[in-house]
Amino acid sequence: DWKGLPWAQIDRYYDLKEKLRQKAGASEDAPEAEWIRKLEPYKLDILKIFLVRRGVGLVEVLTKLQEDSRGMARLYTKKIISESMFRSFKAAEAEVHEELESITTEASLLAPESPPGGFFGSCVQQYQMGAHKQYDDASMDHMEATALGDAPPVMPGKGKGGGKGMPMPVGPGGAAA
Repeated sequence: DWKGLPWAQIDRYYDLKEKLRQKAGASEDAPEAEWIRKLEPYKLDILKIFLVRRGVGLVEVLTKLQEDSRGMARLYTKKIISESMFRSFKAAEAEVHEELESITTEASLLAPESPPGGFFGSCVQQYQMGAHKQYDDASMDHMEATALGDAPPVMPGKGKGGGKGMPMPVGPGGAAA
């Protein structure tokens, strides 16, 4: 029952990142680490939240694939499913692995001080605790407008967030949730 990668979150992250690059006045070929390092802290925190949402979307997909993996291998071995179906499943696993690598690369750009696996570990934790549910479309829209300078900043500084270098979730009125 492969529904694919969480393209809405992936696209939304890259859209915001591109808009921030343009607002920063960086050229398309400017080194990402350079212009990202110059972002105001609250803009960087918002971009991190968009990456967290993308990561949590991947955790949802990955969880389902991991649950199905052993069963699919067994069904294929017993010739209950076709080779093309099994190859399709393996292609889905490869696509998820590629997205995981992409998220890890993006996380290292946004929080170079964090350990490589720490960011995705935070995404897994947020998924398990249900903390990601606070990031509905309306709050994401407001955070995007804030990052682009179209709304007042509401992000507190780093603190009790999802781990080293992770932004703190924000509740109504800018108070930490």
